[in-house]
Amino acid sequence: MTSTDIDIQKALTILAVGEAIIYPTDTLPGLGVDATDAAAVDGLNNLKGRRQPLSILLHDLDDLEKYVIMKPETRSLAQELLPGPYTLLLPIRQSKLAANLTDGSPLVGVRIPDHDFPRNLVRAYGKPITTTSVNRHGEPALCMLEDIRKQFPNTSAFQITASCKSEGSTIIDCSENPARVVRQGDGIYPL
Repeated sequence: MTSTDIDIQKALTILAVGEAIIYPTDTLPGLGVDATDAAAVDGLNNLKGRRQPLSILLHDLDDLEKYVIMKPETRSLAQELLPGPYTLLLPIRQSKLAANLTDGSPLVGVRIPDHDFPRNLVRAYGKPITTTSVNRHGEPALCMLEDIRKQFPNTSAFQITASCKSEGSTIIDCSENPARVVRQGDGIYPL
C-alpha cells in the first residue's frame, strides 16, 4: 500500500465518524466533511465560525447529475472546465445531501479539482464531501501546513504541500443564461 493509499484510508475513517479533514486540491487546501451528514456540516460551520452555503467535491462528471440539475449547455460547459480550478453553482437535485449544506439556497457549488488525492478520496468514500477554504470566517485562506496546524490543531491534514499560490477556484453561476462569474479565482472564464 502506498502512502497515499494509507492517507486515503485514514481520511475515510475520519469522515465516517463525522469529523473534518483538510486535503489538497488544485487551488487552495480544502476543509471537508461528509456532505450527506447534517451534524458534520453543522460541525464544519462551527469550526469555521459561520453559516453559509458549502460546496461539494465530486469524483468526476458522471457524478454531477446525482446531485444537480443540468441543462445540455451546462453539461457542455462542465465538460470544458472540469476537472479544473472552477466551482459551478447549479440547481440542487433532491438527493441525500444534508439539508443544511446549502443554508437554504436552491443552488449548490460543485468542484471536481484537477488533483488525484481528493478525487480518489471521494470515489473511495462513495459520496461527496464538502469543499471550502481552510480558514475561520473573515480571515484569509490558509495555504501553508504550519499555519493550518496552528489554526486547526485538532483537524487531520493530508498531503498538504509546503505552500501554494492560489486565489481559490473561480465560481461560476450556471443557473443563469449566460453563466456569469461570481468570484474570479485561478480559473479563466470565459475561455
